[in-house]
Amino acid sequence: MADRESTAVGYRLRMQPPDLSTYPDAVKLQWFEWVTELGLEQKLRELRKGWDKNGKTHRLKPRTIKYRKSEVGPVHKRAPRGVPALDVSRVMALLTGRAHLSSAEFWWGFDSVTGRSFAAILHYWADDQGHDVFGLSPQGTGWVTAEAMKKWAAWKAAGGYTRPAVSPVGKSFSKIAVLKPVTEIKGRLDIRNMVVSGGESQIEKAIEAGRFPGFRRLNMRGEQWKPQNNMPGIRPMRRAPESPVTPASVKMTPTARVQELSDYTTKTFGIPSHVLDTAGFTSRFQGAAIDKARAAYDPKTRAIYWNLNSPAWENPAKHFETQRKEKLLVDPRPIGVAHHEVGHALLHAELIRRHGLEEGTKRYWDLARDEFKTEILLRLQFKKKTSRVAVLDKNEFVAEIYSGLVIGRTYPAEVLALYDELGGVRPWSP
Repeated sequence: MADRESTAVGYRLRMQPPDLSTYPDAVKLQWFEWVTELGLEQKLRELRKGWDKNGKTHRLKPRTIKYRKSEVGPVHKRAPRGVPALDVSRVMALLTGRAHLSSAEFWWGFDSVTGRSFAAILHYWADDQGHDVFGLSPQGTGWVTAEAMKKWAAWKAAGGYTRPAVSPVGKSFSKIAVLKPVTEIKGRLDIRNMVVSGGESQIEKAIEAGRFPGFRRLNMRGEQWKPQNNMPGIRPMRRAPESPVTPASVKMTPTARVQELSDYTTKTFGIPSHVLDTAGFTSRFQGAAIDKARAAYDPKTRAIYWNLNSPAWENPAKHFETQRKEKLLVDPRPIGVAHHEVGHALLHAELIRRHGLEEGTKRYWDLARDEFKTEILLRLQFKKKTSRVAVLDKNEFVAEIYSGLVIGRTYPAEVLALYDELGGVRPWSP
């Protein structure tokens, strides 16, 4: 397996010492935490230089320089490609990483400007401009390997193999944690170790004179706090843009529609997605009328599969109108099916994060077998507030609630409490 590989929303580094496989999981996690921290440090250096994943730069055209802009900070016209606002640029600010037992994973998080994963824009860079940043350069990979091996040698020399002390879950590293570690100073406000606008001496004088208004939290655009939508006299904030999936009322071939949904699922949420014919779909999944299913999530491969020959795609307008009238789904649209399956995938991922792969997968299937049989009143109550599919079992409940939350649906506190308890993941808030 290669030391570096790209994924739909990021990339992974897998380099490791030859003898790492002989150590317990705690030591493996410690190694990949080193790789994660070093990998972020090196990737940020490469992004500042305008490098792609191969260590190459791509010159900006004069027209691009002339009309260059940034959504998050002041524009530097001559800054390298991808970082018009330098370190504030989203390609740097949204990069994060996490250690796993067999790899260090790096990805770009949710972008509040577009309302999607920032990876969607990075895919555009790669496809349209040839500037692919999904990976670490060969030079950078070599540096990370060398520095991590130094830590490994020092750890072994100090007898570390007799006392591994790391957490059982890989911790996330952010850009700030790499560039400037947080120093905890008890008993006073440590201005010298804070990232604030304005000079240190000015702030200290303002505090002493009683004129300092306090530290304000900024959003991704560098703007200060905005009041809530429901306050009198305040215009509502704009919702994130609608995801680019064709409505059911627009005529498309089944192949084009299903492929569009599959691409949307992968590029927007980073979940592998594949299109199969009925023979391939029914050989992978079993169950009553499985040949008519529109899509399904497979915990074995942790991917979503679309049934190209489902009757739903022959006349989607009629199919989803029936779904709406019968209140089968929270969101009776093609995109609602995508969000529903994403809800299954995120539930599985969250249970794995909480309990590990084996136990998390077991709990995922346990929820699918829990049909609210001992909670009849709760089932009836939730059916009125959600959908008919949501009360088939608790696994479907989580997927349906997620599908509703993505489009801004609100739910009572008791519904959300159960959703959180079962392992549901909260999407962004419109």
